[in-house]
Amino acid sequence: MKNKKVSIVENIESGDFLIAMPFLPQDIFFRSVILLCTHSQEGSFGYIMNKRSEILLQEVIVGQDARQEILFKGGPVETNTLHFVHNCPEILGGEHIRDDLYWSGDYNMAISNNFQKFDWLKMRFFIGYSGWSPGQLESEVNAKFWIVCRADYNFVFETEPEKLWRALLMELGGEYKLMSNYPPDPRLN
Repeated sequence: MKNKKVSIVENIESGDFLIAMPFLPQDIFFRSVILLCTHSQEGSFGYIMNKRSEILLQEVIVGQDARQEILFKGGPVETNTLHFVHNCPEILGGEHIRDDLYWSGDYNMAISNNFQKFDWLKMRFFIGYSGWSPGQLESEVNAKFWIVCRADYNFVFETEPEKLWRALLMELGGEYKLMSNYPPDPRLN
């Protein structure tokens, strides 16, 4: 049996991924994959990993020589804010998520076009974020809006964002593999 890169978990923790169920409405969460940066009794927040915007970082940073990096739609909350995740705490600092993944940190260094000393394997910029009040995420998971899983970060970051939702479901296998083939609108089937 091959080593799985993704597994279902019962208890939600920071660093887990939320995979949207295929029947969710066609809004920003439709077929989304969310990295949970924080999950606690005070609430939860994270970023949608697979929804690219059409905006470049250098288009939103005024007066600075910013990296030419595509921004992702982090979620529907505060879409006028800029966020990032990375795997370079020794240079950028930031808040630990899990393993070698962090959110936030030295903003000026992160956006700098002059900083090329690091292989940004796991670096993504987001506009906005996704957030849940205390107990809200658990309610949504119980209502079967989300599949909660742990995934190998390399697998997630190295998969084309547009293919990530399906790739995670395929990796889970079984009924999830079947879900990965559901049509976007079952009424048109």
